[in-house]
Amino acid sequence: MNKRYNNSGFSAVEALLILVVVGILGFTGWFVYHSKQAADKTLTNTNSTVPKYKKKASTQPSTTSTNLVTDNYAPASVSFTHSKDWTFDTSGETYGYSGHPNEKGAKLYLRYQDPDGTLDRYTIGFGTDSVWSITDAYASSFEQLGKITLGGKTQYVIETTDSLNKFSEVVTSGCPDKECSFTLPNSSTYFTVQAIKGVQNGVALDNSMIPEIVSIFESMELNS
Repeated sequence: MNKRYNNSGFSAVEALLILVVVGILGFTGWFVYHSKQAADKTLTNTNSTVPKYKKKASTQPSTTSTNLVTDNYAPASVSFTHSKDWTFDTSGETYGYSGHPNEKGAKLYLRYQDPDGTLDRYTIGFGTDSVWSITDAYASSFEQLGKITLGGKTQYVIETTDSLNKFSEVVTSGCPDKECSFTLPNSSTYFTVQAIKGVQNGVALDNSMIPEIVSIFESMELNS
């Protein structure tokens, strides 16, 4: 005799298990969502009290008064101010040669690293002489960058560039638009200051260095 089995009880258990699983999944999803909302709210409140950007530290040399020194070019009785990164060399102040027996000079040096890593040098030369000689006979263009007053006389700061733009320098001049002589007040002594870049062969100046060079030039004043 064949027996029939009633499967209705098994189906009810199965349905109950499905409901339990769905409930667990629903609760888990709700819990995860709620936790994420709470975490986002906490993060937002924290960020509101902290600056979004941090100021990048400057890589430029300090220009505060504690980093500045004053030196004196004795042959012209002129003092000037520069940062401690520069080195003043007065070993040439008694220098003279044939045709220029009264020429004297001193140099201000700055070791400089080019963007490609090459070590280079900037030189600001101070010179006095009883004979005038132009510092750059190959200049084809001139641009006035500033001016200096020494004992009531105006000396201009100009940038000169050659026709190929391969060499440039900043020099002092008695003229605002070309290179010409300048004599110290109440004196027949010629006075010139020249800034160049390069250890042996001069090259074009870096635009980023020109403002610092001009500031050194414009800091010059006659000693009392």
